[in-house]
Amino acid sequence: MNLLNLITIIILYTQLVLCYILNAISLTFIIHSKNFSPINLLIINLAISDILYSSCIPFYVRQFNEGAVSQSQLGCRLSFIFDVTSMLVNVFTVAALTLERYFCLREKKMVENDKSKCSIVFVYILLLWAFAIGFSMPKTLSIVEVYSNETESFVCASLFDQSHEEIYTIAKWIIAFALPYTIIIVFSSLLLKFLKEWSDRSKLLHNASKSANLSKTLHQISLKVSKNGDSKDANSDGALLCEHKTEISKINSSSDQESKTRRVFLSFLIMGKENAKKTKRVESLVLKKNIKEPRSTIIKRRTTRFVLAVVISFLCAWSPLWIFQIVVTFTESQTLFLKLMSNLTLIIVYLGGVINPLLYMILTNNFREFFSELLKKFF
Repeated sequence: MNLLNLITIIILYTQLVLCYILNAISLTFIIHSKNFSPINLLIINLAISDILYSSCIPFYVRQFNEGAVSQSQLGCRLSFIFDVTSMLVNVFTVAALTLERYFCLREKKMVENDKSKCSIVFVYILLLWAFAIGFSMPKTLSIVEVYSNETESFVCASLFDQSHEEIYTIAKWIIAFALPYTIIIVFSSLLLKFLKEWSDRSKLLHNASKSANLSKTLHQISLKVSKNGDSKDANSDGALLCEHKTEISKINSSSDQESKTRRVFLSFLIMGKENAKKTKRVESLVLKKNIKEPRSTIIKRRTTRFVLAVVISFLCAWSPLWIFQIVVTFTESQTLFLKLMSNLTLIIVYLGGVINPLLYMILTNNFREFFSELLKKFF
């Protein structure tokens, strides 16, 4: 075993452990919160597919062990069906996340934990797993374990002939890459458009509140304070008035006309600064109150950002693998560079199973509180 293979094995097993731990934490949080919304059901499905896909790492690592013992025909078939099934479930779950967010944003009213939507998502998940298993089954049944004289070890091989292998590869490329990637890119672009519209609307609301409503609200506040009198503001105004009277008395006691003029000017400067500070404080409070967004809008925006983060992570993780597979298809020779790129692309793909739960933990509300409470129970 060379150094490159050893480093690859260490990295892959580290990713396997992290994937199990982080996805277990995120699943525990969802189950503990009992918030089985449509998007959380999809997140659960994504976590399960990540765990299942990472479980293929021991089968993949086995090829680095020269002269390894047989893993049997059952092991070959299990590794293949885990790989293809979890890959299809993963990619179509991410596509479903973008669709769910798009249709959710188009709704004027947000209904949390809508039972009809949850039922639709649950049925979709069941059908997705059935389709993924059915698609992988024909080639799975054709896989056997044979002894390779070239490598002097047992390897998994398919009994498909060249024509059947090409048909299956093209179908896999269309179903697992072209179709879901198109859905993800199109609806992610629409989600970005929604976020831009929200940003523009927030700016317009801020400017409108500042120009149209601020003067009226400030006038009402000043009338209320002058009539009823807030204790804190009254004390500050009284202190300011006393300072002004003191300055005026000093001015009257002065015999020098030039000194009197200077003091009048300084007195009004002091009052102007104090009133400006108070006005700015009131302005900020009024603006915050007037432009406060509805809770549903805040939840939608945060959830949309999380879904877009998952989409970006997915595209960065899987795109190099598909590009590499296309390159390998048209390359006959096996070079050290291709071997290095093969290991690197698989490391990047398995990294997605670690990044997804991390994004959920970072971008989900109340997760920090849950995590701190969980730590208190054990420590």
